[in-house]
Amino acid sequence: MFLLIFLLILFFVGVLLCSLSFLIKKQPGWQMLSLILGSLLTASPFLLAAYLLWLMKTI
Repeated sequence: MFLLIFLLILFFVGVLLCSLSFLIKKQPGWQMLSLILGSLLTASPFLLAAYLLWLMKTI
């Protein structure tokens, strides 16, 4: 249950950062950093879940 809450928080923080990157128009460096971090945080719960499923399958 704790892992699910943690993954949901990661996902929503990633979505928030991606959304924020589209609002930052005058600072391209911060916009790119926010977009990259948001993309990584949005994808990380799915990658972690896939890794855990693969790990459970191989054990």
